[in-house]
Amino acid sequence: MAMSVTKWLMNKFKDINKERMNRHIEIIQQQSGKSKFYIKCSLMWNFLTQGTGYTDYFRGHFIDATNEEKKTFATAKRFYRLMAYLNDEEYIVVLGDKLIFDEVFRDYLKRDFINLRKSTPDDLREFLKDKTIVFAKETKGEGGHGISKCVVKEIKDVDAFYKQCKENGQFLIEDGIKQHPDLNQINPNVVNSFRVITLLNDKGEI
Repeated sequence: MAMSVTKWLMNKFKDINKERMNRHIEIIQQQSGKSKFYIKCSLMWNFLTQGTGYTDYFRGHFIDATNEEKKTFATAKRFYRLMAYLNDEEYIVVLGDKLIFDEVFRDYLKRDFINLRKSTPDDLREFLKDKTIVFAKETKGEGGHGISKCVVKEIKDVDAFYKQCKENGQFLIEDGIKQHPDLNQINPNVVNSFRVITLLNDKGEI
């Protein structure tokens, strides 16, 4: 069963990347001239009333937006409600667990991965043989939380690496993605992606 919106928001609040949030606050301060204290209070108020994360707040220019304008944004809270409403709970489970997702969509991923729940240190050693960079991931979560970027040549002890990943709950090890040079120009340190969501009404209209 999908978790409640309130629980989801509390999990988001608990997992806030404070360093990244503070960088956003500094940019907002420079652009708006408002004090950091004012911005933090406004951030908290909008989190409670609109369900916005700090990235929603930053991208939507919520510091200057009216209440009517804020209502037009698919904030984190509204997006989660929409996902829960539009999707069958059986499929939400697939989308919410990275290991299950990779297993189900294996033929479409176009990247290699290994499930440490089913694998031995020797399996992992074989997996790493032709890899340059891999990502160790927790099976659930979003926003980059619980993910470690690992340079394979720096892994001196595979048995210790295997043990550490399992202790950290990082049961999914994925091969790194090499993106197109044009996309790499946007930001070479992340996978730059464009996500488009199309909603249909009961008549099948967009």
